[in-house]
Amino acid sequence: MPPNKHRGNKPLPLRPTVGTDHSAIVPDRPASPAVRAVGADCSAIHLDKVATPDRRRRSFPLSPCAGMTLVEVSVVLMILAFALGAAMMLANARLEAAKVSSTKEKQQAIKVALQNFIARQNRLPCPAVPTAAQGTAAYGAEAANPGTCTSVPNFTVGGAANRNARGVVPWVALGLPDDAAIDGFGNRFTYQVLRSQTNLNAATVTGMTGNIAVYDRRPAAGGNQVNANALSVAAVISHGKNGWGAYLPITGTQLTANGGDPDEDENTDNDLQLVDRAFSDATNDGFDDIVTWLAPEDLLRDLQSSGALLSANAEAAERLAAVKSALITYLAGDSADPDGGGARVVRRALPFADRATGVAGCGGSADNGVWDNNCLNGSAPWSTLGLTAAQSTDPWGNYIRYSVDSGLADRNNVTGASATRGLRLSAPAANNTAFTITASGADDAFGTADDIAITMKVWELRDLANQTGISYDN
Repeated sequence: MPPNKHRGNKPLPLRPTVGTDHSAIVPDRPASPAVRAVGADCSAIHLDKVATPDRRRRSFPLSPCAGMTLVEVSVVLMILAFALGAAMMLANARLEAAKVSSTKEKQQAIKVALQNFIARQNRLPCPAVPTAAQGTAAYGAEAANPGTCTSVPNFTVGGAANRNARGVVPWVALGLPDDAAIDGFGNRFTYQVLRSQTNLNAATVTGMTGNIAVYDRRPAAGGNQVNANALSVAAVISHGKNGWGAYLPITGTQLTANGGDPDEDENTDNDLQLVDRAFSDATNDGFDDIVTWLAPEDLLRDLQSSGALLSANAEAAERLAAVKSALITYLAGDSADPDGGGARVVRRALPFADRATGVAGCGGSADNGVWDNNCLNGSAPWSTLGLTAAQSTDPWGNYIRYSVDSGLADRNNVTGASATRGLRLSAPAANNTAFTITASGADDAFGTADDIAITMKVWELRDLANQTGISYDN
């Protein structure tokens, strides 16, 4: 070691440095040229010279591994707690949103399955028995006897025609897996349907009607009806997170139906009114149900757009055209000379009507398809015309109405006064209405604005006869 130019080779003297507490005498050393880097394990600590308040130089450890105070630890823990709480709240919110999203996706899939069922069966399914347990024959199966839907709750408001059936989604009949009929909260979807619409057929399916009213609050609280222009024929209901009124999978056990929130109670009380409103967690006024309500148009629109079904009006027009064609064929076929005298005495005639249920002025059996004597206004006599009952039924389930000019209707084929009836060159008057046939329209009532009718004048019959070579008397 080279000699110290100031002190030579003599050892350095000890110069005591006393702390403020008169302890810890430390020998003085030459100043370090630099502070070394410290490893992650806090090794290789180097001491630096730092001036003390008494202006002496004293060695202090400068370590990044020095401990934190309790205050600092508390602050860090509080920050972590807030961050963890926020993360948990966000995770819970996302989980709930995922359950709601899953529920709505399943409701849409059930709607599509109902449409496919209609395309196959020309009707809606009955609900499944809600209390059926896994392993039983009724589990997930459609209730027996479409049209009455036995073994599931039935309820009537305003007469038997308005009877609804309620249970759970019949996933087996719809070709869905069990899980597809369970909402995002783990409960069965409730399925309510106008019972008569489970007994439709190819002739009446396009005339599907509904009677379920949906409100934005329960009516007793002044709620407004949101589907006044198109009553629902069916509804698929998730009873939300609280599950009040829902049925459990596997066991079929029903959860408490009256949870204290009146708008939710409206969706479990077996009537023709449902509530669909925004989510709320307010005490005694909460609402977490998720309701998909289906008007006939919601179920039939896609089928009609794809060509799988005609629209109700188009279907009605086709059946009216079939009845019209049958009436003209009947007229053309009325060519026999009833009295055997050679020349026709009784002219070509149209049939009388069949007595219609609820229509006065005719005798005979009602709606049996056979004309009734002197009945000028009733149902089209489908059997007399060689048609089936379905061909003479409008899409709304009513027999097509038929009215005929008294001068053209004579099915007695007798001489005398009746011999003046029938199509002749001179009578009836050209502008007289020969016949009118009518479908009821979506309101299911005759004589209203939505009736669909075909009318044929006497002159049209004569022109048609002339064009096709059909002879008739002068």
